[in-house]
Amino acid sequence: MLTHEPVRCLLSGPALSPVLHDALTQVPVRICAEPAFDDVVAALGDRAPAGPDEADRHDNPVFYGWEPSYAAIMRLTSPAHKHLAGLCKDKAAFRRLTSDLTPAFRCVELRPHELRTFRPPCDRSVVLKPSIGTNSIGVRVVASADAWAEAVEQSLDEINRASARVGTDVVSDTLFLVEDYVEGTEFACDGFWNRDGQAVITGIYEHPFDTPGDVADVVYFTSRPIMRALLPPATELLNRIGARLGPGARRFAFHLEARLRSDGVLVPIELNPLRFGQIGFSDLAFHAFGHNPYLCFFTDTGPDWPALCMGDDDICALVVSLAAPGTDRMAQTADFLAAVGPDRVGFVAADREESPFLGIAFTRVSSREEIPRLLSLRSP
Repeated sequence: MLTHEPVRCLLSGPALSPVLHDALTQVPVRICAEPAFDDVVAALGDRAPAGPDEADRHDNPVFYGWEPSYAAIMRLTSPAHKHLAGLCKDKAAFRRLTSDLTPAFRCVELRPHELRTFRPPCDRSVVLKPSIGTNSIGVRVVASADAWAEAVEQSLDEINRASARVGTDVVSDTLFLVEDYVEGTEFACDGFWNRDGQAVITGIYEHPFDTPGDVADVVYFTSRPIMRALLPPATELLNRIGARLGPGARRFAFHLEARLRSDGVLVPIELNPLRFGQIGFSDLAFHAFGHNPYLCFFTDTGPDWPALCMGDDDICALVVSLAAPGTDRMAQTADFLAAVGPDRVGFVAADREESPFLGIAFTRVSSREEIPRLLSLRSP
């Protein structure tokens, strides 16, 4: 007998995580899918229509894994979760919602016509970002007032090109944030609020960068020491965010990005609703710790972190590869996987028609000293 509501899972985008696929075979899940996944759905045996009135007929929790399908998942989710997803997706609304968690954090909202006349502070770096965005599109770290004008033009151009491709509900130039650049180590965190409204974390991943101004999503890594150190403050932060979202934040998946300051404060940067990291990102938890994060959400159960955090301190990392225009995709993939090295433990390949990504490789590394080598694998 089920002790949890079956999840409605939308399959879309350029890839299907094998760890997600395995979870779908283990528990009852209502599956909606793009035509590219018809064979997968047929094998699994259940397909639900994704009509515009789905949300009126179903209050089941929902899950998806590809940000450009945001409009489709909004048609499937309940009115309560649709409202909460909007608060999280809109970075300005999320910043207002969580402003009391970091009272010294400064943030200004600007309309597009105000960008060129805005004067950034001279005494500190700031981050320019669209309020509606994904994958760091249009995000710029501005270290000086002299760099502001160029950053604005680059951001607007990047957003315009992206929104034409994926839609303005995913990336939009209607509102911008200019906020303090948070000095510290960046982390991503996948998880969900369970049926009791408590935060359940399925994985925490450090997000390294080449330089302070870098915003690229290239490498993430995790380990048992990372989980032991970050699990308590991340759980506390997410419970506080959940309390601000209210009683509707139940059976609700999230992908949080945050920075850990030198004073130990974990500052929320943004929270992506109704999903974990994209195109198999969360497979990193499986490769690092052996549990299935998707199965946790589908069954409303948390990982046994005390047991999972026992053992070696090995590091497991993921590396995202982009396809170089005008090159043979198969040859480039082979070169990329060879460069990742012999300790690779998995690879999620992306479909060439749907995405500029080649895919995500997962590998074990012996120490943090190897991370710069993985960062150097970013594609042109």
